[in-house]
Amino acid sequence: MDEGKILSVGNTIDGKAESPHAEARFLDLRSRFFDAAISLAIFLFIAALVVIFDAAEMWNEFSAQHEDWELDEVPGLFLALCVSLIWLLIRRNADRRQTHESLKQSYAAQRAAIESERERNTEAQLIGELNEWLQTCRSLGELYDIIGAFFSRLLPQGKGGIYVYSNSRDALDGVCSWNDGTLKTTMAADDCWALRRGRTYIREANAIDFVCPHARGGAPADCCIPIVAHGETIGLITLEIDQDRAKTSADATRHLIRLALICAERVSLGIANVRLRDQLRDQSIQDALTGLYNRRYMLETLRREIARANRNDRALSILSLDIDHFKQFNDNHGHDAGDMVLRSVGERLSSQCRGEDAVCRVGGEEFIVILPEATFDGARRKAQALLAVFEDMVVRYGDHVLPRITVSIGVATYPHCGEYPQELLKTADEWLYRAKANGRNRVEGPPASSDGDAAVTPSLDQAPPEVPTVEIGAEASSSRRQPAGNGADRTLAAVEPGQPLLSDAVGP
Repeated sequence: MDEGKILSVGNTIDGKAESPHAEARFLDLRSRFFDAAISLAIFLFIAALVVIFDAAEMWNEFSAQHEDWELDEVPGLFLALCVSLIWLLIRRNADRRQTHESLKQSYAAQRAAIESERERNTEAQLIGELNEWLQTCRSLGELYDIIGAFFSRLLPQGKGGIYVYSNSRDALDGVCSWNDGTLKTTMAADDCWALRRGRTYIREANAIDFVCPHARGGAPADCCIPIVAHGETIGLITLEIDQDRAKTSADATRHLIRLALICAERVSLGIANVRLRDQLRDQSIQDALTGLYNRRYMLETLRREIARANRNDRALSILSLDIDHFKQFNDNHGHDAGDMVLRSVGERLSSQCRGEDAVCRVGGEEFIVILPEATFDGARRKAQALLAVFEDMVVRYGDHVLPRITVSIGVATYPHCGEYPQELLKTADEWLYRAKANGRNRVEGPPASSDGDAAVTPSLDQAPPEVPTVEIGAEASSSRRQPAGNGADRTLAAVEPGQPLLSDAVGP
């Protein structure tokens, strides 16, 4: 029965069943009034006969005409007539009372059925709203808050908590509870019979049952429900019946558990969807090889940090970092060794930077480090410290140690080196290649002013010093490297005498 039909039926009988007790009182008073009226009518009828007719004279005449009658039988007949009349009145009153009681019970049952249907409709509506809210969550924390709020409405007679498997899959973390339910910080994966058996475990449902180990020392859960999504168990719901057992019927308990099972299905899909969304987002903004942020995230973060620096009048610096002679690692030791170098450099960069810094691999062997609220002097000192860290780093590949790793770093500061992301990246690239042209394993940037910031943006028409010839493996290279676009490896291009040292602008 849908909600429209239920409301229609409810509106039809609301006038009669709004108050069953008042209706019963009305019927009782009406029955009593009818009985009194009938008795009064009989009495008035007999009295009228006595008054209108002379009863004694009529009796004498009747006796003279019927001398053969036995007059002793007349009072008996009259008494039988009175008893019959009284019995009919009593029977009529009893029938009326029975009809009244059955009508009252019918009204009460109908009213209870309507209230039950309304409760079911409310539950169905809440479950639909829960499903909708779960589909719009953007994080697991937000999802757990929504689950706790809805469960307190959907399961008012119960309390409990939700546990989710940790990444190691050897323990479950308590994430939310409702109605002051018991929630542990962590619990072992084998401390619940439901997880061991792979299905819902209801305590006291069988002739012999046991309390889950996670409930020892506290209130035992009446029901443990595994949360399963896409064939994988991802968590657990524990449910305790909050009301006294004597006041909670078996039907109400079964309905509560059945409702919890329905909610567990919605929760499992919600958690799986949010996790999948997080994984897809991580894959879209992270570099698969190093685990650092990629070029897309770098551009988004740089735009956001420039807007914040402009709004708060704060400094912002970036470091453009490139591994020196990286092609030599690939040519002499193989691409696996080159990947090992990239991973090691990424791990060391992440460990040396602050939590608010963004370390990104933008392509090939080039990295960008965004340093919020860092002045030029602070960024330069950071870059010098990174040089020392990489010089001391030892990378092993197989059974041998790879050659020493060095990097070249270019520094650019907002707003002195540019007010837009493309300008800052272009300037940092120019100083990076200036560092490579001056011998590698060094830091280059604009000269610092008296207040510690970069003085001016370097002239784009200024020619760099002569680029030295550097031997890489068996090949001699007298060229400089150009920045890659969209994560591609850098290519080599010859530098003509007097040609300005310019890099391609970084596209969005």
